Amino acid sequence: MCGAVPADWKGGRVLPEYHPRSAYGIRLVVVVLVSLILAGCGPSTGVPTYSISGRVTRASDNAGLDDITLQFSSGFGTATTAGGGYWRKDGLKGTVTVTPTGQEWTFNPPNRTVSSSASDVNFQASPAGTYSVSGYVRDNLGNAVKDVLIEFDKGFGSTNTGADGKWTKSGLSGTVMATPKKDGWTFSPASCAVDGAASDVDFTGTYAVSGRVTGSGGAGIADALLFLGSGFGTARTASDGSWNATGLSGNVTVTPAKAGLVFTPETVTVSGSSSSVNFTGSPATNTYSVSGRVTDSSDGSGLYGVSFAFSGGFGRAQTDVWGNWSKSELYGTVTITPSRPGWAFQPESRTVTGASDTVDFAGSRSGGSASEGGDK
Repeated sequence: MCGAVPADWKGGRVLPEYHPRSAYGIRLVVVVLVSLILAGCGPSTGVPTYSISGRVTRASDNAGLDDITLQFSSGFGTATTAGGGYWRKDGLKGTVTVTPTGQEWTFNPPNRTVSSSASDVNFQASPAGTYSVSGYVRDNLGNAVKDVLIEFDKGFGSTNTGADGKWTKSGLSGTVMATPKKDGWTFSPASCAVDGAASDVDFTGTYAVSGRVTGSGGAGIADALLFLGSGFGTARTASDGSWNATGLSGNVTVTPAKAGLVFTPETVTVSGSSSSVNFTGSPATNTYSVSGRVTDSSDGSGLYGVSFAFSGGFGRAQTDVWGNWSKSELYGTVTITPSRPGWAFQPESRTVTGASDTVDFAGSRSGGSASEGGDK
């Protein structure tokens, strides 16, 4: 054969003519579509997301449990219950297993599997093995503090101290935080973690008191001193007459003082927190003055620069170059105490209840100290 070679000659075989409706054409279209799909060029195949929610409750009373962690399979992380045991998880895909966790609880059911939106993925929890703890709440002086609320986290409720300061709590499991609370009180430690039976979970508390010092018309009296008994020092009123003191324990007397004023009541005794320790001041009508002299016991000469402290907030006084001193506008019973570095005095203090011009003291160098260069 010497004729012309056909244009579609391929190695001795003539390819069939392409036509969309021919068997060959259909097969070709299918192959192309499959290739496009496998290459990611076909229609979108994204999996839709969904959300689920539920609640974890205590089996014994159906109370919601907060701070329970739920774990989600397939790398979807965790969620934590709050606001009464409720929880929610968004953005899930496919089939996911939800498992509540917490060493102090066993859960029913242990887990749940979901694959679409749901709002009732609930669990009930029961203690996983319980224990009891107890302790005392006392103040810094060892006195029992009653009616202190001891709160426990993770849904374990609370208990109160009795008249002897003792408290007890049973049915705990896992690690639980115990926190004492009482209005106006501060406790140390502020809270305590327990993880097993114990009888020495103790707390120490101090209380605060506050009030106001006013005149008879109700206006605040500034800079009045409040003397606190049992060694708790003093407090001072602000410009509006308000005052407060913290860190107190046991029975504490509170006595107001300011020069030229008398107060009603004269003193108040507190034994716990109070915000209404109030006093009313009025001008003193029976004030008096006192004076005297301080001498060097070795030669009877006047002693200069001796300071005097007066109880009741009456300020201070000091001797002049001749050893003389005076103080006016005192009232009531006042104790007067002299002081000067390096000197001791006889008597150490004197108490007066009315006018006197013979409140005298004699000083001597303390500890055999050397002469101060003749300066008295």
